[in-house]
Amino acid sequence: MFGRLGLAAASLTVGLSILFADVVLTGGAAPSPRDPLTGFGLLTSDGREIVRPDSGLRFLHTPGTVYENEPLQRVGPYRVNSLGLRGPEIGSGAARPRIIVAGGSAAFGLDVNEQDTLAAALAARLPSAEVLNAGVVGYVSKQELALFVARLLELKPDVLVAFDGWNDLYDRYWWEILGAPNGAYRDVNVVFNQLEQRLVDYERIQSSPARAVLAAADTIARGSTLLTAAASRLRRGPPEPREPGCCWVESVEAAYVSNMLKVRDVAQSRGCRLIVVVQPELGQTLDHIELRRRASDHPDFDAQDRYWVRFPDRYLEFRRRVVPALAAAGVMVVDGSDVLRDETPSQGPIFLDPVHLSREGYAVIAGSVAAHISTLSAHRAGESLSSAALHR
Repeated sequence: MFGRLGLAAASLTVGLSILFADVVLTGGAAPSPRDPLTGFGLLTSDGREIVRPDSGLRFLHTPGTVYENEPLQRVGPYRVNSLGLRGPEIGSGAARPRIIVAGGSAAFGLDVNEQDTLAAALAARLPSAEVLNAGVVGYVSKQELALFVARLLELKPDVLVAFDGWNDLYDRYWWEILGAPNGAYRDVNVVFNQLEQRLVDYERIQSSPARAVLAAADTIARGSTLLTAAASRLRRGPPEPREPGCCWVESVEAAYVSNMLKVRDVAQSRGCRLIVVVQPELGQTLDHIELRRRASDHPDFDAQDRYWVRFPDRYLEFRRRVVPALAAAGVMVVDGSDVLRDETPSQGPIFLDPVHLSREGYAVIAGSVAAHISTLSAHRAGESLSSAALHR
């Protein structure tokens, strides 16, 4: 016991020394701003802090959905209201047709301002409707289904727009090529993996004072640019990717379509219509020559250095399966990649990275979704959700 505490104290001393050297060598410069997800906080469903946020978004660890946005927070351009939705509080005025946009980080609007998200662009095209942003970073379709049943139905939406698909395939893809433990597929997302690790760390710290001291030393070390650089040299490389086995895209497609049909059935039982927008992906809009060029260049998205080489073809296969399957089941579906393929940007790039859109990209998608919504005849409290009602 005393030996472990001595080692912990030594680690803390080293960490403090490195931090001091870092401040001296960098002239005391403030650390560079961190991505809002890098230092996210985690709380229990009743608000008890498990992990203190380090300038990032805060999530609640919740039953059913695993995690949700913590209500009433503001981090950089991200404002979350009392219902856990990105944006202002829901209006209390006269009843209006209500549209909810759900999905992962692309639906949430990662790296764009609130007024530039898909929900905001859709609201601009349908001024008589109330458009709510229920996106949660990292969500897959199973979580969207759970969130819709547990939370969003209470808001009595007329239309639910599911802007998703990419996370379902991408997270499964990396489990396939890197090898899931014992060959098993864990149907989770990247953010969940981080949440899970933080819960494990929390339990360990609670059970051992020595681990608490080591955790403090680690926190100091992670704030040091010197130690970070040293660690990057010493860190072992990622596992060698392997070629995915057969039929895994089909299994993801089947699970995704099943989840969307469940959402559709629950929505219809409450008078809500579903529109599925299969997320656009930059690789789907590029020809093979451009894909090969990107694959040969320094990777600009994924640390595994395999994105452009491997993923776009898998996502193409996914799209070709999902879109007709949903359409055949009577679901209104929009293929976002098709919508953007022939779009010529006028004010800037459409994509910020392979899957997250710019303001202009969201505006194009919103135009297509608004056109589809105008064909619906959903009813809420006797009010027709028609084109005339939405655009008046």
